[in-house]
Amino acid sequence: MSFSLQSGVKMSKYPWYGRHQKDEGLDQGLILPDFPIPDYSGVNYTALATDEDVALPIEIRTSDLIIMTQACDISNDKVKNITLCKIYPLNEYLETARIGKKEANNLVSNLNSNRVSNMHLLNRPDANPYGGAFEDFLVVKFDESVVFPVRLVQQALKSPGRLIKLMPPYRESLAQAYGAFFMRIGDPQDREMAYSVCYESIL
Repeated sequence: MSFSLQSGVKMSKYPWYGRHQKDEGLDQGLILPDFPIPDYSGVNYTALATDEDVALPIEIRTSDLIIMTQACDISNDKVKNITLCKIYPLNEYLETARIGKKEANNLVSNLNSNRVSNMHLLNRPDANPYGGAFEDFLVVKFDESVVFPVRLVQQALKSPGRLIKLMPPYRESLAQAYGAFFMRIGDPQDREMAYSVCYESIL
């Protein structure tokens, strides 16, 4: 299953991505490929609480991440930790989601219309320094976020290869969607039901 969306951006004065100079430090929207993440899923916390000598079966896995922490907080040294979200190439995500063609089409349509609360769709990078995965549209997963100390994330700037970052106003749109994901509230009564009750009483 493969999707090829139209980016709709040609020689725009508002490019989606820009090259990041490593001497600029960390920045909101910076994409960090193959970032190492500890996997604690194999840890037995019950044994850990009762036995000081228990082994910690921690694995290190790598994921592509994008920095979500606000640029002003990073530049003014107001944070000790950096929040990042995992990103996936669109077609790779659809393959691992194991959903049918109809469900995949609906998901892509909703992503394109910003109707999926826990995900955000980014355009494919125009000037692609990596190849492979980053030739596709990118899906940011808000429900797969990680937090690391600033000094640890800064180590990624020492890795070889070029880095790219999401540019304004697209990074602000991403930040707005990320905030909306955490601000959503489940009402005890469905709005549609409340409307129908009110409408019937008028009639």
